[in-house]
Amino acid sequence: MRSHREALKLVGNLQAPGNKAMVIWSVFQCHRIMKEFIALDFEGHPAIVKEISLFIITERVDPTEILRLTSRMKKLEDECAAVTETNQKLRSSHADFQVTFMGLKRTVDDLKNELKQLKTKK
Repeated sequence: MRSHREALKLVGNLQAPGNKAMVIWSVFQCHRIMKEFIALDFEGHPAIVKEISLFIITERVDPTEILRLTSRMKKLEDECAAVTETNQKLRSSHADFQVTFMGLKRTVDDLKNELKQLKTKK
């Protein structure tokens, strides 16, 4: 489309019939090229492929950066698994302590009741 727009840059007087015809012709050419883009889903047209390739070259990610991030992610996943395992152990341990505590509380309550009974007998 650039070549069709370039021709219009030099047009000064848009009222002249020749210049009007040039504008109309340029618009039709741009529509024709857009139909080509649409037919190829904007991916296979040479103009788009050139721009995509340029973007990939200028904005690509260094493979060492990908490897570094992958190893960091693996390390974090391992740490997460370790923390999850520790959390499960702590929860299990907490449940055991809670059962033990409830048993001790019953024992203390029983001893208090026995003490009250002994005081009332005297």
